[in-house]
Amino acid sequence: MNHIDNMSIGNWRKTVPKKQWNCLIMSVLLFLSRSLSCQRITLHKNLFCSYVLNSVFTIVHLIAVVNNPKLVTRNPVGCKVLQFFHQYMLGCNYFWMLCEGIYLHTLIVVAVFAEEQHLHWYYLLGWGFPLVPASIHAVARTKYFNDNCWMSVDTHLLFIVHGPIVAALLVQAALKRQWMQYKTQWGQRRRDHCSMRSTSYTATSITEVPAYLYHHDCSSEQLNGKYDEDSEMTALKSRETYA
Repeated sequence: MNHIDNMSIGNWRKTVPKKQWNCLIMSVLLFLSRSLSCQRITLHKNLFCSYVLNSVFTIVHLIAVVNNPKLVTRNPVGCKVLQFFHQYMLGCNYFWMLCEGIYLHTLIVVAVFAEEQHLHWYYLLGWGFPLVPASIHAVARTKYFNDNCWMSVDTHLLFIVHGPIVAALLVQAALKRQWMQYKTQWGQRRRDHCSMRSTSYTATSITEVPAYLYHHDCSSEQLNGKYDEDSEMTALKSRETYA
């Protein structure tokens, strides 16, 4: 905690390059664009919004609470409320990533030609569900481990918030594994189909002899037969002459 306590606003500004500020401004402009109206872009916007809000609450908590020992000593209600929103936005961040994974899994694996999905379920999972562990953590922290500004990590009550986050990561890993299996099976079926097509083309090219080649071979046989007959007649005439 000492290296966090020694942070200052000036040092924090130096650690953020100008390119990241430019990327943040461009992301905000894209977020506010009305031309991007597809469902996947909507999910991206919500995920980006959760990233921004989580970063804002983290920065405010580090600057206003962690870097202010006097405030921690006074232990006002506002710092605990800030900690509550910090935990809530942390959960929203991971659950919106889970929403992205579920959406892509449903779109590609479950129903390739399905119609547009209902996004209210994703809003409920991304913004609504993280309120449950954050609220339970706040109540349990107030009743069983009510330290100053809820800054201590020496408590198992943090698993109330971090447990669902770990579960969300495990679900994402399972969805990714199933997607990789689907991708492998689809690639194998495509290779088998291509090999069957190439085999059928080869068999067709071997069995089907062009008509002009057949006609040419017949003509050659006829000419060769005529040539053989002429040579036999010439040989017989020469024998009669010598006789």
